[in-house]
Amino acid sequence: MTVSTLPVAVAGDDGDLEYSHSSWPANGGTFINTAAYANGVVAAKSLYLGTYYNAVALLRFNTGAIPDDATITGVVLKLYIESKLDSADNYGLVGDYYDFGGEPTVAGDWIETATSIFTAIDIGSLTATAQNNITLTNLSGINKTGYTGIRLTLTGGTPTTLNSVRVGKHESSQPAVLEVTYTGGTGPTTVNIPIAVLTDDGYGWRQDNVYATAAGGGGTYVNSPNETVLTPSKSYFAPTYYLQVPLLRFDTSGIPVGATIESAKLQLYMTSKSITNIGYKMLVEYFAFDGEPTISSDWVLTAGSPCAAAIDPASVTAGVVLEIPLTVLTGINPGGYTGFRFTMDAGGAIPPTGGNYLQFAAYDNTTYQEPRLEVVYTVTSLDSVLPDADVVTTGWTTAPLFSKINDASDSTVIQATAV
Repeated sequence: MTVSTLPVAVAGDDGDLEYSHSSWPANGGTFINTAAYANGVVAAKSLYLGTYYNAVALLRFNTGAIPDDATITGVVLKLYIESKLDSADNYGLVGDYYDFGGEPTVAGDWIETATSIFTAIDIGSLTATAQNNITLTNLSGINKTGYTGIRLTLTGGTPTTLNSVRVGKHESSQPAVLEVTYTGGTGPTTVNIPIAVLTDDGYGWRQDNVYATAAGGGGTYVNSPNETVLTPSKSYFAPTYYLQVPLLRFDTSGIPVGATIESAKLQLYMTSKSITNIGYKMLVEYFAFDGEPTISSDWVLTAGSPCAAAIDPASVTAGVVLEIPLTVLTGINPGGYTGFRFTMDAGGAIPPTGGNYLQFAAYDNTTYQEPRLEVVYTVTSLDSVLPDADVVTTGWTTAPLFSKINDASDSTVIQATAV
């Protein structure tokens, strides 16, 4: 048997979605999204000081490391119950799958569970300040190519007092864990990896009132790592030329060393664009990340070895995700980090006369999808590429992605952890 751990996403996807109202059912009235709160997530049906509260808790796990052709044979949801409030209302905890449609979570993600994916558990039978293991009876919602969302709610009618269950989430000391057991899995595996959560997405840019000075690596150098949008740009806004080169780094260490990369594509949410000079296009190339922070030597004006077809701004639509298939796959780094550098290029030393840029959402953008890298890979033998009891890191954070333990079984277990 193989035991692995995968983290839940680290953006605004695990939290409470809550309605409060002066009458029941509280499925209208005031809506609150508490996804940014640092404490655990709460499923609740309560009456407090004349107001009814109906909250659902969302947890989303990255289960994309499960091989696409694997057969899932069992799933256990492991919840650390931080606290609970039980009463004579006799409520139970239930859950269902929900389809994650992008950041941020919205009111449409609030749905009371109609058919639970596990047998309802009376609040009184849950153990507070301890891990509670829940076996799922419905396995159909496990997503082998991306994210598996689980929504927790309480059963029962009109509450007469306080009823709630608070479970560990990403920021908690005891985050939730999803354990998935599967067999087989010799075909391609698709993983969708968000950008690493460090100060590695940002600009290296040069600016000067003389184009040749900035283009030659002179002028003022600016490093701005905590932007909400990133802008590959070769622009002139009088009296200054701006040559901006965004950098993205993805933690691809969850891809087994020795795996064969079949395909890969970048996914960028485009926020705006501006083209004054015809002929400018966006180029993408790999860059070797050699430690924090990004420095002036990471700035390169023109891509020397593009890894994707040049992007014509005329073909780009703002307000949607742009998918960029990679034509060169050798830069994907199993077992480590994969970096990308974005430049604007006109095929020569052509000074811009206005704004020439494409702009996309960065990791720090809380409104739109962060940059992602989708990789499809195959392994000849799982045992040949994963060392026993080894721990590597995930594309979401630097938390453990999976550790492998072998025995005589032919099944594989994935543990997805809310980090």
